[in-house]
Amino acid sequence: MENTVETKTFRDYRTTLRALSDGASLFTKKATMLLKATWPLILFVSILGAWLSRSTVGVLGDFIMGTTMEMSDFGLKIGVPALLYAFGMILFYSLVFTLFALYIEKGFLPTIKRKTYLLCPKITKLGRFCVCLLWVLFVFVVYVGLAAILFTVSRWTLILTIPILIILDFWLMNQCIDYVLISDSLMSSIKRSFRITLRGLGSFITVAIVLWLILSVIGFLCFLPSITAETIFVKAQISIAEGDSGILPGYFSPIYFGTLVFSNFLYLLLLAISLSCWCMVYGAVDTRLRIKDSEKFAHQS
Repeated sequence: MENTVETKTFRDYRTTLRALSDGASLFTKKATMLLKATWPLILFVSILGAWLSRSTVGVLGDFIMGTTMEMSDFGLKIGVPALLYAFGMILFYSLVFTLFALYIEKGFLPTIKRKTYLLCPKITKLGRFCVCLLWVLFVFVVYVGLAAILFTVSRWTLILTIPILIILDFWLMNQCIDYVLISDSLMSSIKRSFRITLRGLGSFITVAIVLWLILSVIGFLCFLPSITAETIFVKAQISIAEGDSGILPGYFSPIYFGTLVFSNFLYLLLLAISLSCWCMVYGAVDTRLRIKDSEKFAHQS
């Protein structure tokens, strides 16, 4: 998105659909520049995701084969890659927030360059994103505690936790955006985002449905190569467990891992676009509510 007269800033949007559309075009129109600047980090996280997927399917294959596993082996095969992948995803989302913060600051996405010895441009939103994750973890611990208390009263009272969980998901997502990109303090972001989430709940539900459909359909296409490879691997393990002596060719393993990396890479790009869309919609809802409040105040005066 170039810095032209037609370019809208983060505070200029009012309608949800326009914000959703331009949120997607913000990153797609600068795709070449962004990939040149960020591909090493995205590839690194994709490799971690492929490692986790390969380890998970490998453990599943061991169960199919009847191989006994100790908890320490399970931790090494699943726990270690899961922790590293979680760390990589924190870096990835912090990078996306950093890029979107540049758009908010300048009104357009400037040219971004990466030094040759760095995986990506400097991530300025890592600290705030980590603080927000700790807050999200705390809120969910409280929520689980509340659900446990309600369960001791009656199983039917757990129905009350379903709408609470839906609103909680929207609020925490918006609160993270508000704190990382807009507000100065965590407490101010909590109050602002909660008010905006409740008043603009219809817009966020619409966006969630649209993004879910897009992520489901395009995400399935992204993972189709890896799903095919994983299906071949699992069927081969089942055949071996049933006494079939057939063994997959030696070149299958690198191809299998390569498809996992490729699928994860594409899906990370899709996640970046969807986060950009949600951030833009949050700004549009905030702007729309500000205008309504100012008009109401002017009318009362």
